[in-house]
Amino acid sequence: MGRKGNENKTRKIDKYWIEIFNDMNIVEEVESKGKCIISANEIKKVYEPRLMTKFDYKDSLPSIFVENSLTILPITRGSYIIGKYKAYEDFETVKTNVKKIEFPEWIEGIDYKNLYSEASAINCAYVSKIFGDILGDTEIYPTLSGRMGSGDFSFYINDVNNKNCKVDVSKAQCEIDGAFESRDNILLLEAKNNIFEDFIVRQLYYPYRVIQNRVSKKVVPAFLTYSNNIFSFYIYEFNDINHYNSLELREVKRYMIDDFNITVDDVKDILYNIQIVEESMDVPFPQADTFENIISLINKMYDDPDFDTKDQVTIEFGFDKRQADYYTNAAAYLGLVDRHKGKGKVTLSNLGKKIIGMRSSEKYLTLFKLILSHKAFNEAMKMFLKKLDLPSRDEIVQVMKSCKLNHVNTEDMYKRRSQTIRKWINWIMEIVSISQS
Repeated sequence: MGRKGNENKTRKIDKYWIEIFNDMNIVEEVESKGKCIISANEIKKVYEPRLMTKFDYKDSLPSIFVENSLTILPITRGSYIIGKYKAYEDFETVKTNVKKIEFPEWIEGIDYKNLYSEASAINCAYVSKIFGDILGDTEIYPTLSGRMGSGDFSFYINDVNNKNCKVDVSKAQCEIDGAFESRDNILLLEAKNNIFEDFIVRQLYYPYRVIQNRVSKKVVPAFLTYSNNIFSFYIYEFNDINHYNSLELREVKRYMIDDFNITVDDVKDILYNIQIVEESMDVPFPQADTFENIISLINKMYDDPDFDTKDQVTIEFGFDKRQADYYTNAAAYLGLVDRHKGKGKVTLSNLGKKIIGMRSSEKYLTLFKLILSHKAFNEAMKMFLKKLDLPSRDEIVQVMKSCKLNHVNTEDMYKRRSQTIRKWINWIMEIVSISQS
């Protein structure tokens, strides 16, 4: 049996899966048979199957899956297969220019500067004719979206030892975020408003098999991420329709509708004129490196008023309990959310709501002000602008030690949190670079 993990930092979903693994001897069955079939009813005895099996990226996998190199895939409407499969694909780092696209002025139903959901990002990209640019056609129409049955098909998938394993699928449920059709191609989309390092290939492969089996046109699978006002399209191709791991990145295209304009001088103006605030003794100094996740967090809270517990944060963002604390605390440090002690709840603050309603330039400049009003970030940014390079961890640690920081009192804590300062400073300069592109 695999290790149970450190339950002091596990999410509820980790504990639920440990219970199921122990009751069904899942690790032993996978070791002896190469797979384990589990029904939704068996999962439901513990918790809601839909939430228990939604692992869109590696970090969202329960600890017991990670410890035993396991993943889970749906195979029917009411059952799943667990095995040592290579189910995820890393996003490749590809530098491409950002193409500016015009938004139709007469469209009032979409606020292209405030897109909070994947659906709104897809609709915005459609009316801005981005899909036509990708497919090289001026006539593009939405034809498929939503949940549908997979029908029957089989495929091969690699395990962790690169052995081919056969998986049979029969009437499983799959979801299509959007499919847009030209005369020659169908663009199949999976969309996310968050930034991740990887994704589960199933989100593209199952809909790809469903659509490609029905049509004679070429299906072009693509993953869309929307962040920092940039639409990024990772355009793929399955070299072998029968092999899950034959996915190959063909190209990356990036687009920006918003014409916001922020310069280095704007940052300098904030830097040298902002009033430095005292560090809160109630909220820890942040340890949350990816600032885009903070924006995604407040966007999610705005879009879904019922999204207000740290347990929901762990599931939505694939965080463990400690990471959920880091990001909710970082948002609270900037005044974007209110924490409700003892209830495990976080809600969007009035300031957070106000910022979400702002236009892009004003929104980013306000976030910059919130960050640079803290002495450690302010001094680190001054160092960056002086040397035109990110200051080292040691340089930032020296700055931090001159500030009265809450809950930072060991060398290791200083070093970890100095990385957050470097990342946030780098994010600010990336926004400046994007707006000037």
